[in-house]
Amino acid sequence: MRASRSSAESIAPYVKSVAAPAVSRFEIISNLSHELRSPLHVMRGYLDILAEDWGGEFSAEPMRILERLRLSAVELSQTVENLLEYTAAMTGTQAAVREEVDLADVVAELEPVFAQAARRKKVFLVWRVEPRLKLLHSDRRRLVSIIANLVSNAIKFTDRGGVTVRLRRLRVRHRCVVELEVADTGIGMEEGRLDEAFAPFMQLSSSSTREHRGLGLGLALVRRNVISLGATLDVRSKPSAGSSFRVRFPEAPQA
Repeated sequence: MRASRSSAESIAPYVKSVAAPAVSRFEIISNLSHELRSPLHVMRGYLDILAEDWGGEFSAEPMRILERLRLSAVELSQTVENLLEYTAAMTGTQAAVREEVDLADVVAELEPVFAQAARRKKVFLVWRVEPRLKLLHSDRRRLVSIIANLVSNAIKFTDRGGVTVRLRRLRVRHRCVVELEVADTGIGMEEGRLDEAFAPFMQLSSSSTREHRGLGLGLALVRRNVISLGATLDVRSKPSAGSSFRVRFPEAPQA
């Protein structure tokens, strides 16, 4: 009874908030997401320590379970971050902050996270980054969100083959741009449904929800961030033939 009373007390403020007309539902979602974020970071930290420092002492089956726990924690963390980003976008509480972003650091941060997800699905994940490509004047948080959501989405909907991520400098119409391409060999989409894929929470009403988990926020956030950064987005997709997402960022400092 004591545990039940404690749980009830912990959610009481949110129950009251739902009943209060002055409180935005986005603020409620944001508050709940923040409450989840801290324990998730702690959980991921301890799971990483177990796997990296003590992993050699485990047999194959316990190690497989541990890796599955790590991947689930990463997936849940991304869901929470997407919820926070979505509520911030809807309430206009987070402005773009442009700075010099080291693309090599961004790739180094994301590569090991998604390598684990690709291994679990037994698909390849290849990063092809142009060697001379270093700095991009952009919003780092939004740039990372675009790459992470495109790669995560590609892996999620690919069961055979794999995913290729390319970052390169191009000259388009006398202007230098940085192009990000995320191409997969997954299930693809019908051309007429491409716009639907970018609708918030679209996957919640999809028949594929049970097989492919998620809130359906990833591509919606990609489009919002692309627009906010003044970039362009091109999508090519065919059912059973995979998809290709190309984002062109409007500036690329000279090497």
